[in-house]
Amino acid sequence: MTEQTSRWRGAIAALFAATLALPAGASPGNGIRIGGTEGRLHPYLELEARWDSNAFFVGNENRSGTVLHVRPGFTLTAPGDLLAVELDARIDWAQWVTGEDTSDLTHLFANASLGLGVNRRGHVGLELTDSFERSPSTSSLTFSSAVVSNRNTLDLAVPWRPGGGALGVTASGAWKLEAFEPYGSCQSDDPLNASCSEQELSDLGYNDLRGGLELKWRFLPRTAAVVEGSYSVRKPNDTTSSREVTGWRAMGGLQGLITPHLAATLKGGWGSASGGGSLGTWLASAEVEWLPTLTTSARLGYVHEWGTDPGNPFALFQIQRIYLDGKMLLAGRWQAGARGQLELIGLESSAGNTTTIRFEPTLDYVFSRWLTAGVGYAYSSRKAKDIPNLPTGFAFDYTKHEVWLKVRGTY
Repeated sequence: MTEQTSRWRGAIAALFAATLALPAGASPGNGIRIGGTEGRLHPYLELEARWDSNAFFVGNENRSGTVLHVRPGFTLTAPGDLLAVELDARIDWAQWVTGEDTSDLTHLFANASLGLGVNRRGHVGLELTDSFERSPSTSSLTFSSAVVSNRNTLDLAVPWRPGGGALGVTASGAWKLEAFEPYGSCQSDDPLNASCSEQELSDLGYNDLRGGLELKWRFLPRTAAVVEGSYSVRKPNDTTSSREVTGWRAMGGLQGLITPHLAATLKGGWGSASGGGSLGTWLASAEVEWLPTLTTSARLGYVHEWGTDPGNPFALFQIQRIYLDGKMLLAGRWQAGARGQLELIGLESSAGNTTTIRFEPTLDYVFSRWLTAGVGYAYSSRKAKDIPNLPTGFAFDYTKHEVWLKVRGTY
């Protein structure tokens, strides 16, 4: 065990011990009250063991593996009309357990999100959210094997609600910053790709800036007409490795309740983008959600729009996505859920396209207000077709099975 690993494990153990030693100022699950407000602090610890049939590569062959996750963290909620605060932060120590030397695959990851709401019942408000994620998950075709993504997204919205609030106008802005680094060391017989080069990964980082305006008119108590538009600029760290892409989107439609138990969204429009080429396409967002009871829901949706990706070959594409998810509470303690997604991507720079499928059923059991446990399974598959210069037999085409067991305790 390295000295750095020992330090991180010691820090995690210390945080866990501090969580257990918190004063018993509230019953388990109620959290810690913040001063004389309604705010609550909830420390938690999550443990997960996950087996992955396509975890990593040795040479040009995929290998299975098991990773243990230790995730200490906390949530803070402080509701209020003048100022509302929501904070969630955790670290994730991912320790690989396999028969091979995978010390270079063991990493410290993290997630944090902060939300601030100001004057939510007034004529003019402010909504600010910031989220940071360090993870090995990225769907980009530019990387033919796993990379570590460090992504921060800042969103700012200023809603204006004149009169009785039937009409709402919201100006918004967003700034996304993403940087990449190698996930593990590369083998001598690995195909050459950006995943094996720190410099190329650094060049593929980018800033994405977006501004938008939304008009919403509630012509019925729970149904509204919506018109929205946005303009975005994606600025890469190195324009020789990635294209600078600018584009806009304009959509309009309806959203709200159809019946007391059925909600729907239907929007359509047009969008265009350019960057070493140009793309114009129709936009659509359609979703139906069924809520038969307070503990049961099902949702079906479809999205068509344009998107961007790091790297020149995959900078612009059209995307179609069909998704379905649902959840149900059984016998008061069992929470069953399932989600599925089919995603089709067509590249602007060639006739290439990809098809991605994912299906994920889960089952959780609530032992008490503060302790839950769950099991899950996920099947995912991606097929790439007619994309030039792809290394054969590598991670662009893959099939993956994942099985996990998770336990979470919340104070």
